[in-house]
Amino acid sequence: MAMPSSGPISLGQTNTERNKSATAEVSLNDADVRTLFDRPSGEISLLHGRGKAWTVDVEYVVVAGAGGGGYGRGGGGGAGGFRTASGFSVTSGTAYTVTVGAGGASGTQGSNSVLGSVISTGGGNGWGEYGGTQNNDLDGGSGGGRGSSNTGGNGINDGGTFGTLTYQGHDGGDFCYCGDTHRAGGGGGASTDGEPGNNPGHGGYGASTSITGSVVTIAGGGGGGSNSSTGSGRNGGGNGKGWNAGTGGAGTVNTGSGGGGGAGGHARGAGGAGGSGVIYLKISDTNTAVFSSGVTSSLNTGVSGFKIYTVTATSTTSETVTIS
Repeated sequence: MAMPSSGPISLGQTNTERNKSATAEVSLNDADVRTLFDRPSGEISLLHGRGKAWTVDVEYVVVAGAGGGGYGRGGGGGAGGFRTASGFSVTSGTAYTVTVGAGGASGTQGSNSVLGSVISTGGGNGWGEYGGTQNNDLDGGSGGGRGSSNTGGNGINDGGTFGTLTYQGHDGGDFCYCGDTHRAGGGGGASTDGEPGNNPGHGGYGASTSITGSVVTIAGGGGGGSNSSTGSGRNGGGNGKGWNAGTGGAGTVNTGSGGGGGAGGHARGAGGAGGSGVIYLKISDTNTAVFSSGVTSSLNTGVSGFKIYTVTATSTTSETVTIS
């Protein structure tokens, strides 16, 4: 929503734009009217309000769906991309797209999570030693671990500040042919690389946030599979499986943590599914977020002065949030 761009403007419209009663007492010299009109000092008139829009500051954490672990001595799935910022301005009354990314199945990437223009990239899948149709792209928000020769997948860590478009996660671990054992690498986590198979393929560590009022650590990598010692998932990531031990562990839902790699041996196991993503929104308690019908969310008012929303699922990629 915005003030009219032409024609007459009333003081009552400034109230409506600022989410107040249209009949509330107001003056052009009020501090928030000057903020709305972008006139911090000096002369001010109603004409300065044409086309202006009231904005709301938001703090967010947007975590994408994680990658699934690889099939048959498979690498761990990479964590979903982790993005965070405070002081992010949105226009009051405007609907913004909101999407919680799904975790990937065995050998497949996670899906992106979206908040308006903010996109967190799905985690890369773990790579299975035995190849096949379940091996896709190891690269992602964090990279998937490798379950055969060559290196793990690339996470998005091209520089800048962590939690931004260019730095969302870390790389997956490398495969190790360790004598008579084959050990897959762990999936990358938000904060560290997945470990190589000779470590033996633990997932990378996730990142911590206190946006909810308590510390939560999420977006960890999945552990790599093996025919010997296996890698452990971290911060919600699934564990890898050893000789004939079956399907890798699943990443915990709404953590964006990777699935564990499947077992080696005669009875090869599928990789565990990656954990779905999550979105946290923190706004002043004078504001309110309204979601479209396909959004699953909860509200926390336990932190003085704030409303904190946790979005755990969206039924389509066309769901929205409107903050006013």
